[in-house]
Amino acid sequence: MTPTNAEELIRENNILSGSSTNWVSVTGRIEWDLSVPETGWYQLSIPGHAWGVEVNFDSEPSFSASGGRVGDFWLTAGAHVLRAQRWHWTGFQKTKRMVLTPVNVGVQVGLVDNQRILRTGEKLNLAVKSGGAPVETRVRISVHQNEGLGQELVFAPSHEPEVKDLAISFEKEGVYRLLLTVNGREFSMPDFQFPLVAVVDATPVVRGGEWQKTLVQEIDCVETAPLYAGLDGSTVKESSAGRYRESGDRGFLRAQHQKKECGWFAYRFEIPEEQVPYILEVEYPDDAFRTFCIAIREGVPGTYPVAGGVDSGECYSLSRKMLTHTVLFWPKSKDLRAVFVPAHNDRRGAAASKIRVYKVIGDLPIPRYQASTGRTFANWYEEGSNFMALYGAPDKGTRGTVIGAERWARTIASLGGNMLVPTVSVYQMGLFPSRYNINFCDPFTFDSVRVILMKCEKYGLGFVGEFHPECRELYWLGDKTRKLQPCPNESLSKEGKSGKNPGDSPRFSPLHPVNRTWYLGMLMEFAQRYADSPAFKGISLRLMTWANPGLNNFHSLDWGYEDFTVGLFEKETNIKVPVDSSSPDRFKLRYEWLCANAKAEGIGWRCSKIAEIYTEICQQIQKVRPDLVVYSDVFGGFKNWREAGLAPDLLGHIEGLQIVQ
Repeated sequence: MTPTNAEELIRENNILSGSSTNWVSVTGRIEWDLSVPETGWYQLSIPGHAWGVEVNFDSEPSFSASGGRVGDFWLTAGAHVLRAQRWHWTGFQKTKRMVLTPVNVGVQVGLVDNQRILRTGEKLNLAVKSGGAPVETRVRISVHQNEGLGQELVFAPSHEPEVKDLAISFEKEGVYRLLLTVNGREFSMPDFQFPLVAVVDATPVVRGGEWQKTLVQEIDCVETAPLYAGLDGSTVKESSAGRYRESGDRGFLRAQHQKKECGWFAYRFEIPEEQVPYILEVEYPDDAFRTFCIAIREGVPGTYPVAGGVDSGECYSLSRKMLTHTVLFWPKSKDLRAVFVPAHNDRRGAAASKIRVYKVIGDLPIPRYQASTGRTFANWYEEGSNFMALYGAPDKGTRGTVIGAERWARTIASLGGNMLVPTVSVYQMGLFPSRYNINFCDPFTFDSVRVILMKCEKYGLGFVGEFHPECRELYWLGDKTRKLQPCPNESLSKEGKSGKNPGDSPRFSPLHPVNRTWYLGMLMEFAQRYADSPAFKGISLRLMTWANPGLNNFHSLDWGYEDFTVGLFEKETNIKVPVDSSSPDRFKLRYEWLCANAKAEGIGWRCSKIAEIYTEICQQIQKVRPDLVVYSDVFGGFKNWREAGLAPDLLGHIEGLQIVQ
């Protein structure tokens, strides 16, 4: 549990959050010993507001608890252990008590195959546990606004409960809400553990068609001044490319850090219908060194605005003509703005001569050809579920995920792409149910990965899941007492500091067995979970110094001087580092000695150990499915590849590994 005094806070204040006034962020597992007087059904409830608390008695099944009724449990007379756990970084809510009440009739509904995301035509398989009551129990599972899909099970009076199977078929894509009725009483959504079922159309698409569009609005930027403009306004310019409008040249990157205004201008435009595809076409002069953003802003904001942009000049040859940039988007409102803003100070402002808005008629066409071999054309998305903002998903929930994944997959297929690479575990995001990286996902997390996989199946795309996990739980796995500073499995710098700054430091030692076991366990869990999908092609392990977990690299020669790593180096190389292991300056002294006396040996050893990690991952992944590939995307930030433990000559010879730059 966290913080280190969490147990004392909970006992002192009699509240799971540790405090009723301050945000303490208590995470972990809490257990209570209790006894029930008689065998029978008991209902567990949490008065007040709660969410995301995993609860169980003695063992599985587990329930995801919210405020109100948690669930029914069949308990035998005598001693039991009630467990509540929450690992999400926000911690337990202000829960003051849990209430266990005997009830005459109880019911538990579980997923037989733990799957509530289905392809069209597949069945939702449920296991319904009830009975054990002196009266007949009628349990009905129905589908909201579709009573024809419902079924009823009858449990005769009995002394013990029984489990009956129930299957519901879904033929049409959509998000369905299940309703649970017991003896005529309908349970509300928080009372039901998995009320929503996502049904995804994964039927292979018919290829072909042509782009069809109709003009909605055209703006002449030379003749019409923008309604909005930033620093230095906007002016009409002329070059060999023609006449155009240009913003001030102060870029937004430096301006936002200095909290100053930048150059920009924006035009208002309207569209007739929301949630259908449109194309924004911008004519711009290819006549100077420019880097500028073209963003679509609307009254219903997403995580990020839909945006494109232009790079011209410098390393790109100039045509001295007007060129066209296009942005495909699905608006969530009708009143929109097209914003033009430069990124940097050392080049010309944003520029445009004409703006045209088209509505796409029908679906995006899919090329008739599909290359089965040759070059992979992948589309990568960096921040988990934020892809839904780019594709105009109407919400961030289950329905939005299905719609966003459909638009993403179809768009890339229409461009001739053949692979999607979403980042499935990064920062404070997790896109799949897991027992790993549990600060940000748990066994009840909605399985966005399964939805995206099904859409890849529909459009003939491959799928690779990328990992750059924050892995906060490694702190307490490395030190279950939560008292050692630093934790034994942390990476330490030559100054003996741990990697708390996400910009220039790794968090953990790639070699510590706690970290290696956790990392491999998470990757194997993922591979095994999705190996059944033909679209699943492998995993990608990001190599990036920003928010670097350090699980597949040493970051730089400035890091890796913790006791464990140096001890392992001495053991495996027979090179003794003559530094007192109890000295507070040992990290600096180790760095200085190794750089002066065994730098080549140290770097070579680092490279061999990282290659060893990649080899083990590849071998284990290919045991799940021999055709799966392990990719590793190099994003940069490393001062020196080999000093970070990354040796192309070693990594390039590992079977099943592809390094992507």
